[in-house]
Parts: sequence; structure tokens; C-alpha cells
Amino acid sequence: MGLALLLAWVTDAFAAGFRLERVIGGLNYPVAVAQAPGETHAIYIAELVVGDANQRSSRLGRILRYDLLAKTTNVFLDLSTLVAPNGFNSLLHFAFHPDYGTNGKFYVAYQFIGTTNTARLAEYKVIAGMPIFQRTILEHDIVNGSGHVINMALFKPGGDPNHLYITVGDGALQASAAAYLTNRPQNLAFNYGKILRVDVSDGLDDYPGDPRKNFGIPAINTAAIDPSGRNGEVIASGFRNPWRAGFDPLYGDLYVGDNGMDSAEEVDFIKENVFYPASVEIPDYGWPATEAIYSPVPGANAFVQSLPANPASIFPILSRTHATLPAGFNVPKDGDNSVIGGVVYRGPITEFYGKYIYADFVAARIYRFEFDRSTGPTLFHGNNVANLTEISTQLKATLPGAILNKPVSFYADTVGDLYIVEYGLNSAAKKGIVYKVVAVPLTPTLSQSTYTGGQFRVAVTGAAGEQYAVEMSTNLLDWTVTATEKSPFIHTDTTAASAPYRFYRARHKPQ
Repeated sequence: MGLALLLAWVTDAFAAGFRLERVIGGLNYPVAVAQAPGETHAIYIAELVVGDANQRSSRLGRILRYDLLAKTTNVFLDLSTLVAPNGFNSLLHFAFHPDYGTNGKFYVAYQFIGTTNTARLAEYKVIAGMPIFQRTILEHDIVNGSGHVINMALFKPGGDPNHLYITVGDGALQASAAAYLTNRPQNLAFNYGKILRVDVSDGLDDYPGDPRKNFGIPAINTAAIDPSGRNGEVIASGFRNPWRAGFDPLYGDLYVGDNGMDSAEEVDFIKENVFYPASVEIPDYGWPATEAIYSPVPGANAFVQSLPANPASIFPILSRTHATLPAGFNVPKDGDNSVIGGVVYRGPITEFYGKYIYADFVAARIYRFEFDRSTGPTLFHGNNVANLTEISTQLKATLPGAILNKPVSFYADTVGDLYIVEYGLNSAAKKGIVYKVVAVPLTPTLSQSTYTGGQFRVAVTGAAGEQYAVEMSTNLLDWTVTATEKSPFIHTDTTAASAPYRFYRARHKPQ
């Protein structure tokens, strides 16, 4: 009886792998990337253009526009006459208004050069193709040399398009310094060490007597209902330096990466409904009474160490200790030193979907984890995540020569694709890079190569470097794996002559 062969393929529905793709390099200390609404063919990059390895010799900072199709770069906004030379804390972040396509508005966070060291968030508007300064949204003084400033501006996907969220550092030096003899992060009358929500609608100003505050207070803010000495824009308190934060675009939850001092880094979680309705108390995340899950704070001055922990404060969902810890602080060392808050991935890559992806700047690690958002904040204890996995090596393996030494920021575009900003190590060499994690379809194709001497040779072609299993059946009911290799490959079935009918299929098999 002659042999018959049926070639078929199956895979998990909608399965997609990934690879790292270099979008643009040759950058001088990039710190943020974003797309403008409606401009899917371009990205914007905040770049520091610093003059020396110490990062403090030049008053420079600008936003570039990179055309993804033409591969051309133009300066979109030059802030070199305004931005203070304070390392990667000079130009920090920018965000486009959700209605940018019609109103041309965007927001820039930077340190301002003046008679004092000042953190500023400013509104700009593109008029006749040129970005023009409109107003200062928020401004306040900081301690000289501090990097704990107005770090980030972001809009909530699907939220009110005029509600701008702002992450603010504590404005101070290390908590061991005499300058830290206060507790501004937990004092709701200050904006230091807070998450803010403001209304940037034209014409709104709930602080008409204060030129450093030019915004409305959303009616849904808790403090707008019951001020009690609170700043109405404050919606969460007790942070040290929340450098990066990100909303889950599916649920609206906010994840915050808050930099620790001498002991621990943390990722905080603020569930979407904590911000609504307005009757809910403002959540506090502990600093400086606690550092991550630890109290008193090791290495802090006597004032900070004497602060009583607020029993209502919320612990982080993830706490990671430093590689070097203060004397007498005997806890396991995780080796992380500077958390970079990331994003919940909602793009097409199966392996990453629903996972939170973040990094540690000093340890040069990129991680992913899962978190059960039904967990109540009273149960947070610093180890509430599942499947915490470092993925730096996995990412770099898909792009030979990739550099991920200083991951400094993440961005997810409107279709969920993930961008990673590599800060770079040497300004003169322009080593800053923007990467993109792109989806790779995993469905294989299966074809007969040859049949000679009673042997079938079956060719499998799928996503390059991904692993696939070839399965064989003689009855279309029972299947046996006969080969597992990385695509592309040719499998030779040396037992084909032992049965009159033989069927094959290929399936993606994650490594």
C-alpha cells in the first residue's frame, strides 16, 4: 500500500512571539519617548544633549521628532535656554494632550534656570507648526542638586481628556540630610511626594492668586469635596521619587515605580476605583515614615527615623532591596537600586499580555510580573506579585548586539506596542537608543520537502528562532512528537515506511 501524507498546522489562537527592534540610536541621554495622537508614523524623544560624562556642563534639553518612515530627525522643541544642568533631572518628561490633533497642546516637565532651583510643568501649543509656550501649569522650589522634581505628566487612557496626572518627587536631598527635617510627602498641604490630578481645560484656574499654579481642580478629586487643609489636586501621597508611572489601559489601574533611598525600591498599585468616587480617602504610600516595607528608614536622620508609621499607609505590591545595604540592616539583597516604573502590556505578544513590565536602572534589569488586581490594599506586603521574571537576556537574544545597560523609560503606543528607552553610558559616543518590542506571528507553515528511501523530509517555517514541535499521527486522533527544533528546520522521519498512512502537523512550543 502506498504512503499518503497530509500536511497541516495548528497553533494557539492569536499566538505571537516577540523580538527587539532598534528604532533609533545615536542619542544623547534620551529619557522619554511618546507618539502624538494621530501620528503613528513618528515618535518624539526627550533628549538631554549633555556636554560631558558628569552630565552637568551644559544647559541643554530638547524634544526630537523622528519620522519612522523617512528615518529623519528634526528638533521639535529646544529648551536649551531654560533647562537647568542637573543630569537626567533637567528635562524629564513630556505628554501630548489626547486631543492634540485638534488643540495642539502638550506638556513638558523640566528644571528651570532661575534665582532658585525650580521644578516646572509647562503647557505648550503648536501654532502654525511651531510649539509656543502657553502657561506654567505647576512650579515649585527644590533643594539644589535634587532630582526629586516634577517627574512625569500622563493622561489616563479613556479618561477625561483634560485631566492630567502628575508624579512629583519630594523635592529634597537624601533623607539623611538636615534639609529633610520636614514631612512634606505625607502632608497634604504640599504637592511634594505626591500624585496629582489637575484639569488643564482652557480658562480654568482654581489658584488665581498663585502664579505658580494655573489649573483647575477636578470635581472628582477627594480633596475637592473635603479640603481640610489639603491641596485639592493631591490624589495620593507618601512617595519619595516616583520617576515613572503608567495606567493599565484595560482597567485604568495606576502602577507607580518609586525610587528608594538606601535600602529598597518599590512598585505601588493604585486601583482605578480608589480615585473614584470622591468620598474615598486619599491613599498614602508611607514615605518617609517607611521605605518600601521597612520602618524606621535605615540611613535616614533622627527626625525621619522617629516618624510614626501611619497605620493607614499602604505597602507596595513589590519591594526589592539594594545590592548594598546600611550597616545592621540584615535582610536578603535583591541587587536592585533604582526602579523605573513601566507599563501593563496590552499588545499582541502572547507571552507579555497582561503583565507589568518595568526595569531597574542601576542593576540594568528589565522585569515582568503578574498581579491580581482583586487583592485589597490592606493585604499588600511587598511580595504580592506572581512570576517575577527578568527578561533582559530574553529581549537581547532577539537582537544581537542590543544594549540595555540603562533602561530609563517605557512607553506603550495606542496599539499596545512597547518602547524601551536606553539612556546610554557615554554622551560623547551618543549611545542612547530607543527600542521597540515587536510581535512576531508564531503560526508555522509546513511543507513536504522530499520522500526518498521510505523517509519523509518535512520543512517547518515559523518565526525565526522560535521553537516548534512536529507531531505525527497515523489515525488523526493520536499524535506523537517526532521533533522539536527552532525555525526554520527540516525534519526527517526515518520511521515513515513502517505505516501505510502518516499525517504531520507543526505547533509552536514556547521555550
